[in-house]
Amino acid sequence: MRCDYPTPPSPIVDNDLLPKAVGEALCYYPRGEIGGSPSGKQPLILLHGVARVAHTFDHLAPHFSKNYHVIAVDMRGHGDSAWDPQGAYLVEDYVKDIEVLVERLQLCNIVLWGNSTGGRVAQVSPDGTRTWSRR
Repeated sequence: MRCDYPTPPSPIVDNDLLPKAVGEALCYYPRGEIGGSPSGKQPLILLHGVARVAHTFDHLAPHFSKNYHVIAVDMRGHGDSAWDPQGAYLVEDYVKDIEVLVERLQLCNIVLWGNSTGGRVAQVSPDGTRTWSRR
């Protein structure tokens, strides 16, 4: 049996996406329109685990994109995203990165889905309230 996987989307690299103090770029792969989800679909951010990359989700993203505005992220130090010069790779560091991504793209009512470390990032909110929704 032969499996045909879809061609992954081109990456968008935003050098200003992370806090300036970090001085690195975060890379994400959108499926659908960017910026507050103008498609009207609820944003779904996919977060990978350690030693993985955003392309981990290439086989799942097309299925989710039928109902969601899908954004797969290369978390800092992985894939096409830059390494942190201070070695800041705690879950809290990844959470800050995703918080900046959500703010920059003006996403509301988001769903976070992650495996392994990405799952832990999805569980920890930026302000301790356990909610990621912008108000």
